[in-house]
Amino acid sequence: MEPRVYRYLPHLRWAQYLAVGLYSLFFVGPAALLAVRAYWLDQPFLAYAGMSLLFGLLAMALLFVFRTLSSARVIVDEEGLRYRTFRKDIRVRFDEITGLKHPWIPYTGGWLKIISDKPDIRLTVVLENLDELVMDVKAGIDAAGKSDVYDRHKLFRFYKTAGYGTRSWGRLYKLFIPIVLSTIVLTAIAILALASCDPFYPAILLIIAPMSGLLLAEARSFWQILRHSDERAFQLPEEPKGLIKSSMLVVAGATLAINVVALGVFFLL
Repeated sequence: MEPRVYRYLPHLRWAQYLAVGLYSLFFVGPAALLAVRAYWLDQPFLAYAGMSLLFGLLAMALLFVFRTLSSARVIVDEEGLRYRTFRKDIRVRFDEITGLKHPWIPYTGGWLKIISDKPDIRLTVVLENLDELVMDVKAGIDAAGKSDVYDRHKLFRFYKTAGYGTRSWGRLYKLFIPIVLSTIVLTAIAILALASCDPFYPAILLIIAPMSGLLLAEARSFWQILRHSDERAFQLPEEPKGLIKSSMLVVAGATLAINVVALGVFFLL
């Protein structure tokens, strides 16, 4: 098969720059100003200098973590996989794998640990398309005749969590900007409604409608994976077509109906 490359989600790859910027803006800079102020006002300089150093070290630690995630690549081919970061380069053949560990919280988080005589490789559920990587690793191990190194039932349960995570992050990436923009617009409409029809409180429902639509889609996706996954075939159900659209329409219709009824009652009274 063609080598497949897996990386961590884009927001984690960019977080290294954002994290350092935020720490510099809100902590390191103000701490340095306090240190200067302490010097000129003859106050304990070392305390403020120590604060500045502390936040600087925190920023560097955070940069190290996100730098590792942003540089991480998992390359899977027919023979095995290779895990690369800016400080590691580990190559493991499928026939060298001696175990798979996958501690997880169902449908929430966890990680996959690949054990061999090489340093362990640990991949968290925020690896993009981790469910596909699980299938690639499982297929490679099975082809190498080493299916006994993992517990099929437990691996499948982790696979469901990874699959749900992949779909959930995909929806969030797709809908983040539309949800933010629609929430801003609907918030403005709700404010106008409250100002003109006080106390027209159901207008507040407009503000949470976009996020409610996403949450409904999440609930439906969760239920489908929970009830219709096939462990024997080691397969997850297909994502329903129009899942997001239908969920948004249901919430929009319910919100509109509530507001229309409330508005009618308000004017009748």
